[in-house]
Amino acid sequence: MQDAGHCCHDTALEDQGLPPVGRKLKILGTLFLTVLALSFTPSLQALNDSLLTYLGIIWWAVLLGLMLGGSSTISCRTASSSASMAASTN
Repeated sequence: MQDAGHCCHDTALEDQGLPPVGRKLKILGTLFLTVLALSFTPSLQALNDSLLTYLGIIWWAVLLGLMLGGSSTISCRTASSSASMAASTN
């Protein structure tokens, strides 16, 4: 039986290793990193303190989200790889 694709991604995306980063995420990430870099100027010290406090509060939630989101992708890829290997041995 032919495998009809991957449960989470296209086969082509699976071959790349990492899922593609969306355009909006790139823009938002660039904007945040720019503001963070500018906050290290002496005139924006209060902004720097606020941003670093904010990052200190949310880092664990971001890490947890990445771990949970990554684990479902990994388990889905593992299941697909197992199914592909089983189909190729038959």
